[in-house]
Amino acid sequence: MRGIYSHVTEAMRQQILDGLRARWETALKERAALWPESPVPVLDGLLKELDSKAESPTPETISTIPPIRGKSPTLVVGE
Repeated sequence: MRGIYSHVTEAMRQQILDGLRARWETALKERAALWPESPVPVLDGLLKELDSKAESPTPETISTIPPIRGKSPTLVVGE
């Protein structure tokens, strides 16, 4: 396998990292547009950090997200 994948260059690695970072940032912005908070502490922190940067999603992004119907999402723990 080493011989097959040894042709990967630093520029190729950087291109992959840039693409993955862009996908992650887009997904996080789309998630924030759906609901700006999360019961999951790590995600909630990321959403708050994103909100502090104050970059709103574009109308094009928002138009691709289906609307939330009914009440806000809640976390049910036990009964």
